[in-house]
Amino acid sequence: MNSTPTIVLVHRDDYERGQLRTALESLPVQIAGERSELRSGIALAHQVRPAILIMELAQPIEESLFAASQFKNEHPECAIFLVTDADDLTPEVLR
Repeated sequence: MNSTPTIVLVHRDDYERGQLRTALESLPVQIAGERSELRSGIALAHQVRPAILIMELAQPIEESLFAASQFKNEHPECAIFLVTDADDLTPEVLR
């Protein structure tokens, strides 16, 4: 049994996604796939069922949050990390 955690990256910016990938490659993890578009990234995550889903919290934020929430409800064992460069997020938005 392989105990190496699998990761799916979903980030629209190729450079930033590449930076995340580079940082993760120094860890004992397996990058199972990556996508630049939210819907195809979530579809990949449904297919791969990673231990960790790292996704960009992009505009429209509500769509990204809904997709993350829906995925978490269907795959509660998956840890989801949201990355963003938005500086105007309030706690109310993230609830």
